[in-house]
Amino acid sequence: MTTYAVTAQRSGRYWHLEVEGLSQGTQARNLTEAEVMVKELISILTGQDLDQVRVEITVRVPEQIREVQEEASKYRAEAEHASTLAAAKSREAARLMREQGMTLKDIGQVLHVSHQRAGQLVAG
Repeated sequence: MTTYAVTAQRSGRYWHLEVEGLSQGTQARNLTEAEVMVKELISILTGQDLDQVRVEITVRVPEQIREVQEEASKYRAEAEHASTLAAAKSREAARLMREQGMTLKDIGQVLHVSHQRAGQLVAG
């Protein structure tokens, strides 16, 4: 099996697909069909069977889009971190309430969760 590096870049209404090491590229309407289009091109140009061709597609986007993507990733990571901290604090609060003798129903009401979830938090 041979692996080919492919670069996909938007060009008008199509994706231009450039295969490293080949002088000819191809295009696709969307990224879903890009792999098939590239494999067929490689097979035609090299004579390899389709099942012997593997492609790794790297998508190139304009700088502005890449910057926004990176910012979104940063915020996603921060949100995951905040969610982890919030869960830990909820467990801590539930355990403290239980230590003070509160029922699971009361803990659930205070934390705005079901009494079953309150039990999980106390146990966690």
